[in-house]
Amino acid sequence: MTPAAKLPDKIENDEQYDELLARIVKGAQTIEDPLLDPNDRQRYMKAYDKMVSVAMAYRFKSGGEANGEEAAHAEG
Repeated sequence: MTPAAKLPDKIENDEQYDELLARIVKGAQTIEDPLLDPNDRQRYMKAYDKMVSVAMAYRFKSGGEANGEEAAHAEG
């Protein structure tokens, strides 16, 4: 088994964002496997949550669609 790539703490560009989205999808598929050991599921879920958090932080920062929604909630 090859070691997993380090989870990024932040994303610098759209290419990194797209790569992280692909990892998020792959992680979700792994987590959904009914044969996955519960301890492994917990470990994968922790990594999944971090990747989603990093991706969301980048998208909000870079002015994605969600950014407008976030601003509307902040003002209201």
